[in-house]
Amino acid sequence: MNFMNRFSLASIFSLVSLFGCSDHAHEHERQSGDGRHQHHAPLGGALVVLGEPERGHNLEILLDEQDRLSVYLLGPHAETYVRIKQPHIQLNLSDRNGTTDSLKLHAVNDPATGETIGDSSLFRSNHGISKRLPILGVLGSIAVGATEYNGTKITFSGNPHPPGKNEH
Repeated sequence: MNFMNRFSLASIFSLVSLFGCSDHAHEHERQSGDGRHQHHAPLGGALVVLGEPERGHNLEILLDEQDRLSVYLLGPHAETYVRIKQPHIQLNLSDRNGTTDSLKLHAVNDPATGETIGDSSLFRSNHGISKRLPILGVLGSIAVGATEYNGTKITFSGNPHPPGKNEH
């Protein structure tokens, strides 16, 4: 085989390796210890899967700089923010003593992203919540287009990673 043929084959192989594997090329790098596919929260929070992994959506949960609980709705691979029409999300809490309470997370207006109440991917508590940690709860209904998620269990003990400076 001459030099040009080898060069052409090497070029094709490189392109296939970079682009040809699948829409989910990141899967090969993000495997858990047991071989399952994992996604990572873009802002360093805790990731919660809604529905079936790879087909459903994700929530990223974290405390913001003012100690408020922030919940971001993300796409199936936790790479894109997904806006919904809901003005709030209800989180039904229970503590270790069996006491129940609810926490309403309100949609957030964000002029930087153009998000408004009724067209937002970010929901936030009105007050600081770190004194209530760890949070054990069940989410109320979240409607994403024609898909509705109900009863997703949430456990949150605080930010697993230091909060990033990048708000979405």
